[in-house]
Amino acid sequence: MNAKLKFNPKHPFDFSLTTRFKAAHVLEYLQPSSEDKILDIGCGLGFFLNTLARSGVRGFGMDFSQKSLTLAKEMTSGLFAQGDAQVLPYRDNSFDKIIFTDVIEHVFDDRAALQEIVRISKPGAMIALVTPGIRGRLANTSWRTLYHDEEGTPEYDERPGYTPEGLTDLMKRAGIRVRGSRQTLIFLGEFFLQLTKWILAKKKVHYQTQGDILAMTEKPLFRFYSRFVFPLFWGIGRLEEWFLANRVDGHSLIMLGVVEKEGTGKAMERAIYVGLERA
Repeated sequence: MNAKLKFNPKHPFDFSLTTRFKAAHVLEYLQPSSEDKILDIGCGLGFFLNTLARSGVRGFGMDFSQKSLTLAKEMTSGLFAQGDAQVLPYRDNSFDKIIFTDVIEHVFDDRAALQEIVRISKPGAMIALVTPGIRGRLANTSWRTLYHDEEGTPEYDERPGYTPEGLTDLMKRAGIRVRGSRQTLIFLGEFFLQLTKWILAKKKVHYQTQGDILAMTEKPLFRFYSRFVFPLFWGIGRLEEWFLANRVDGHSLIMLGVVEKEGTGKAMERAIYVGLERA
């Protein structure tokens, strides 16, 4: 473990219900270690890299926005690069694990993005993909499109979301075998997310960059929220997850897969062997 890695003990997205719920499933599946070469595609303000750094793991982060990367570098350790998810700036067979959260719905060519992930991944690499679930409780209401309906803004979606079946087929065609899926943010989480958007819309607050989100954390209201409101909703949300996850369609669809290409069998054998050794 590298104790010298820089990280922010209170990253802004530590207090995001949506981010925390998704991250819990992603990290539980990936089980990152210092021996892994991990890439976060669409890293934004570096939440996942910050979480990895707390455990002594230095990850790689790529984002389309240079402004977001600049802010991320100020908060956490990581090896950052600017790039496009459809043309990733990395060599073939480079990574053991890939985090791909809330990005695929924004890219023009989702097939190209998945093919690029397979190209840069080692055989047997683990993939955690998160995207809106089109069958979510509020997915087909006007609330769903708040901040998602203006082309050219960071929140613009090329598509509203996916079904588990459709995304499984898309990943399979690219060379990723889906090992499992989950749906999260059922009622409370999704309601909280949309309510926040509604309040911001009423106040005519439109964030154009993730730097605007960072600025919001300096306001007194955020301090009240982080100390009192968030812990309450987090606890209630955990109970909801316990009883309803995968029983009811939620806002976020989490797909957990493994890259299948030449050498996958040997890579999986090594992973199993290492797992048995650690046990």
